[in-house]
Amino acid sequence: MVLLSLMAISLIFATFVEATFNTDVVQFYVYQSWWFGLIYGLLAVNIFCAAAIRYPWKRYQTGFVITHIGLLMLLLSGAISRSKGIDAQVHVWEHDSSELAFDNSYYFDLRVDNDTKTIPMAIADAGEAERHMIEFQPGMFNWSSYDDGFSKWKVAEPELARWFTPVFYISMRNRAGNVMYNQDGVKLEVLDYYADCNWWDNTPTVQLMMSMPKTTERAEDGTMKAVGEQWIPIRLSVFKATQQPKYKFGIGDSQRSGGGNMTFHMAGSRAATEAFLKCVPEEGSIGESGQAILYVGGKTTVIDVKEQLEKDPQPIEGSKLKYQVKAYYPTAQLDQVDGQEFAWVEVPEAEGAEPRNPTVVIDILDGDQKVDQLTLLANMPQMNMQGFASDVFGHFWYDYGEKSTEELMRGGEGGSRIDLIQGVVEGTSDPDNPGAKRVYYRYWNRKKVVASGELKDDATEVDAVEAFKMPFATLRMYVKSLVAASEPKAQPVPVAFGVSGPMGNTPAVKVRLTVDDKSEVFWLRAHMNEPDVGLDDGSTLHTLKVGDREVKLSMPIKSYPIGFRIHLDQFERRLDPGTSQPSHYSSDVQYLDRQHDRYIMASLVGSDKIEHMDIAEARNPVSLGMAGTMLYWIDDSDSGQKILVKDLSKPDEPASELTTRTGKNPRNLVVDTTGNKLWWLAKQPSRLARSDVDVLMEADMVGGSPKAVAMFDRAPRGLAVDSAGGWAYFGNPAGKSVGRVKTDGSEMEANWLAGTGLVADVALYPAKKRLYFTDVLNNAIGQSSLDEPRVSYVYTYSKDGHPNSLVVSDKGLLYWSDDTPNGLDPNARKQLGDPSLDRSKPQEINTVIRVLDLEGKDKEPKTLHTDLLSKPDGLAIDPASGDLLFTQTALLKRDVWITMNAPDDFTEPAGGRDLRIFQESFEGPYLAGTPQYREFVPERSNDSEVYKSVFSVNYDPGTALRYWGCLFVIGGIACMFYMRAYFFKTKRSSDPQARAKAHPAKIQTEVVS
Repeated sequence: MVLLSLMAISLIFATFVEATFNTDVVQFYVYQSWWFGLIYGLLAVNIFCAAAIRYPWKRYQTGFVITHIGLLMLLLSGAISRSKGIDAQVHVWEHDSSELAFDNSYYFDLRVDNDTKTIPMAIADAGEAERHMIEFQPGMFNWSSYDDGFSKWKVAEPELARWFTPVFYISMRNRAGNVMYNQDGVKLEVLDYYADCNWWDNTPTVQLMMSMPKTTERAEDGTMKAVGEQWIPIRLSVFKATQQPKYKFGIGDSQRSGGGNMTFHMAGSRAATEAFLKCVPEEGSIGESGQAILYVGGKTTVIDVKEQLEKDPQPIEGSKLKYQVKAYYPTAQLDQVDGQEFAWVEVPEAEGAEPRNPTVVIDILDGDQKVDQLTLLANMPQMNMQGFASDVFGHFWYDYGEKSTEELMRGGEGGSRIDLIQGVVEGTSDPDNPGAKRVYYRYWNRKKVVASGELKDDATEVDAVEAFKMPFATLRMYVKSLVAASEPKAQPVPVAFGVSGPMGNTPAVKVRLTVDDKSEVFWLRAHMNEPDVGLDDGSTLHTLKVGDREVKLSMPIKSYPIGFRIHLDQFERRLDPGTSQPSHYSSDVQYLDRQHDRYIMASLVGSDKIEHMDIAEARNPVSLGMAGTMLYWIDDSDSGQKILVKDLSKPDEPASELTTRTGKNPRNLVVDTTGNKLWWLAKQPSRLARSDVDVLMEADMVGGSPKAVAMFDRAPRGLAVDSAGGWAYFGNPAGKSVGRVKTDGSEMEANWLAGTGLVADVALYPAKKRLYFTDVLNNAIGQSSLDEPRVSYVYTYSKDGHPNSLVVSDKGLLYWSDDTPNGLDPNARKQLGDPSLDRSKPQEINTVIRVLDLEGKDKEPKTLHTDLLSKPDGLAIDPASGDLLFTQTALLKRDVWITMNAPDDFTEPAGGRDLRIFQESFEGPYLAGTPQYREFVPERSNDSEVYKSVFSVNYDPGTALRYWGCLFVIGGIACMFYMRAYFFKTKRSSDPQARAKAHPAKIQTEVVS
């Protein structure tokens, strides 16, 4: 009874947790917790013992035993579902496919290479380095939330949610300080974790809001109306300069806005901050070559660059150090010395030209010994090289003289500028403490600094200060946010639970990685992709090298293939009228083979049956050819473009590569058994054309180096080779003709057969010396004699069609593919709600392969079709059997419609798992030209508006056992009621006469006794 009560309380608690948070939270902190598993297991033991202690069972206990067996089956099914089930998400872009499912859990991928001298890890095989997958279960909340009482939760009932915190705390698996790995001198510790964060690749980063002047705009009625003050965001960051000691605190940022330039950099100390504020010139004091001001020990030293250039060293106020102006460059640019350290070098300019980037180089001396050097830029203070070794800081100013308003508005040099820094607050004892960081500014109006001081963080429009003064308005600005940092680095900013929503989380973990005697502390962002795809060093990947040892660490999300690919043809979203909220969204998808883009198919001669040829090496076959039992094909897969060959008489032997030097976009393979050659079309770079050109390629059937035989002016389509006659025929779409070229490339007739329309493919019938072609323009199949070229048609479509590839067998059978899309299926699930469709009519099938007997009397072709026929192409004939071979999309299920309330059930081909695919959510639309489009949308997408659909894939292996358990429980209870003796035992009567009537034999025995 106690266990049942605990289980009931746990389930009630879980219900409240899921209602307050989400499914992931209740799964982690309740259903997958150690204490719930303990209650679950004890309850199972209790049920088993309750039945076992009554053994041997009596007949009237049959229903009792069956019921308890059913309860145990139910508990076992839950354990199986928990350990073996799948509940993950597949993210698919429109017109793209994906097979990876992600669940909301992560692990550490630790790779250790103990000898990088042998081969770099970056190019080594996966087996060259030790690889350790370390389980990591941090939970659903930021670890800091456990310390602050979850005060920043964004949930519907925050007060109720705080009562859950003790249970959440005891349910944690990993905590700060846990050592996740410690072997062979490599130690990994976790220090902190953010379940969600805003990741900044470059910090410190400041986001400003700059006002724009009031203006007017035209209203809908044509009148002009006033528009109030507008605010635009400006984001500036500091970038890390790796192995650049002169840029110890990174390279700053700049952006033009309003009436001038905005710059931003960081000061690593209070002294550098004071130098920024105090090293300012007095109006009219700047010399011809500018004025430099140094700051040491609270005092400034003003330097007239022209006067001090190449003079003897001069003392620096407040210090025993001296300075010497080493060089002045009217225009300078950044260069690398010996390809390593940065240095500013002079750029020669015409005499009298206006300086474009005035720069001064100042040496710092201690006695006669040079101890440091400063490089200061007048127009780009964010690029200054300060004297960090000597604690000497400086700034350089240049007066460009008077300029017209037009010159200033055009930009260029000499305009106003607002400089900002992340500085250190006065009086702090720890300059690296983020709480000691502030934003300071100074406004340079071309002659003097007219304003400077501290800017408030997290400010509003009320806190705005004056910025650029323009002829028609004075702009204002304020600091919206500052992401502070003690040094330039990538870092996360925590986000409270519930702010980003269920699909927007970006986890990050802070770790300490120790290799031998070297230790580094850093943040690592979760990698939302396959473990080896798209890792970003410094963000999702960290590398630590000590001597010859190299250790790489990442934190990928757990991912696994679902056994097939989901291809998203189209995503549809409908909005509630007058709102931006979706009322309905759905996805039109197809299921594709996970390892093959296209299949090789075969149709036996004289049969309507089409079979898939299972050839593992045929990843993406695009064109086929046969010679005896040898099957040749062009394979255009991710691993490269190549020609492969397989002996079909030896199905157990793998295919072999014939050549990988196919050229770009190889297609239209022709197997010439007479000349023992392979021919195909491809592209190759041309020095004359300075681009890729189409060529005719040739290679031996047994291998060897392929070569280009002929070059085409326009892209040909289709290829047929008559080796006996010495000609290769091709479609010429540009000339609406069929052309031919000598097989040795010596002669070409681009318009040998004119008036053919738009030719897609050509084929030869050698026995009749005829050529056949598909004409897409006229929806017809044409022909011509090889001896007397003249166009005639053997078949013309009575309706729209799209004839594509074709081939002729030795028996005079003409095959061609038609990839016209099939008509609308009125009985498809998506169309069931459309009352305008006539469901008594079958779906119109247009994607077929047509067969016409050239020697027969019937002029109407027969059709070959299967339910999964999709984009057939690359037709070829087996010369020995006359069977037809072709390629098609590796389709497993077509025309699948998945919406919010209508999931799809599909059995995985390889493992046989029964999966259910739900429409969970979506992202987008992402519009072309926007930063989000560039960041998220795959580069191969050419659509102006793209969505990403998120599917939930569910697999519950305990379902069958659960059904049987329910059946046993129901049957057991029914059995107990049927055998009334268990519930309604006959009461023992004290009346002897009644007992004698009910049990006469028993009473007689008692009397005798």
